[in-house]
Amino acid sequence: MVIQVPRPGPLSRVNSARMDLARAAIEQVAKPLGLTVEDAACAIITVATENMVQAIFDITATKSADQVNAK
Repeated sequence: MVIQVPRPGPLSRVNSARMDLARAAIEQVAKPLGLTVEDAACAIITVATENMVQAIFDITATKSADQVNAK
């Protein structure tokens, strides 16, 4: 797994200042599941992505059905 480090920029100080808080929050998920913080973060991103994909699919399917029914 590759972990990207934010490039220096206007938000880099915010990101680095909150990295410890983010790690502590993810650690609360990782520990009970027996995962590393990095693996738990990857799982969280995967679930969030799948939820967004499903939402887009649902919206697209609903619009398609509405267009078919409108004809």
